[in-house]
Amino acid sequence: MKKRVTLKDISKISGFSVSTISKALHDDADISYKTKTKVKKLASIYNYVPNFLAKYLKYEIPNIIGVSVPKNGEFDIPKIVKEITCIPLLKKCELVNYQLEDNKVNVDVRMQNIIEGDIAGIIVLFSNKARD
Repeated sequence: MKKRVTLKDISKISGFSVSTISKALHDDADISYKTKTKVKKLASIYNYVPNFLAKYLKYEIPNIIGVSVPKNGEFDIPKIVKEITCIPLLKKCELVNYQLEDNKVNVDVRMQNIIEGDIAGIIVLFSNKARD
């Protein structure tokens, strides 16, 4: 598995501090256009993807909701996500799609994430449709 690029990695590559990298990626007014452009270009080149867990765990407020959808294709996932994000309590949550297999171990891992505070909860959709 390929290692995920972090703010620290971009910091080492660019010579800017982690704080500057973060501010540049969030278009902070304190950071110059030139610096923002350079940082964003590096982030793109190295396929940087924000780590939402790290962001919210920093503040000890998990606002990540797992959405488990069976793989059989019975559900319209974009429609489900749209409906979930209309729920006032969940408007400020990040939704993570878990494609759970039909095995207890996979479900147990996700439940352990909740217990450890990595995610705030999980919405599990079940299907009556037989798998192919």
